[in-house]
Amino acid sequence: MDEEVKAKHIRAGEEAWNRGNLELLSEVMASGVVTHFPPGPDKVGLDAYKEWIMYSRTILRDFHVTYDKVIFEDGWSGWLGTVECTHVETGKHANVIWTMMMRLEDGKTVEIWHLIDGIGYREQLGLPLATQPVMQPA
Repeated sequence: MDEEVKAKHIRAGEEAWNRGNLELLSEVMASGVVTHFPPGPDKVGLDAYKEWIMYSRTILRDFHVTYDKVIFEDGWSGWLGTVECTHVETGKHANVIWTMMMRLEDGKTVEIWHLIDGIGYREQLGLPLATQPVMQPA
């Protein structure tokens, strides 16, 4: 993949998540991007993704993601990083691993899978753990 495309994706991610600057996302994401963030429902569309970022930055003060490894290959991108934040309601700080896989078409992200250490995150922030299983038995 073109180095300029990679750099643009990394900069857009850092600007959006770390600074709340969402302007660059339209340059690197398709308008109909689908975001999977298990166990929650999928988010469809760039506007929904932007709303999710701003909501996250509102409830998680000092939100900062550090990307430790970013790989672009064959129309895919993998990101491994660490999220640090302080939950506004509990006042507690968390430091957790965050991974993303993105599928790209024509240099733009069309699908994203976000995975985070949800149990570690909730424990560090003093939030209750899920009381129901994520997947219901058949």
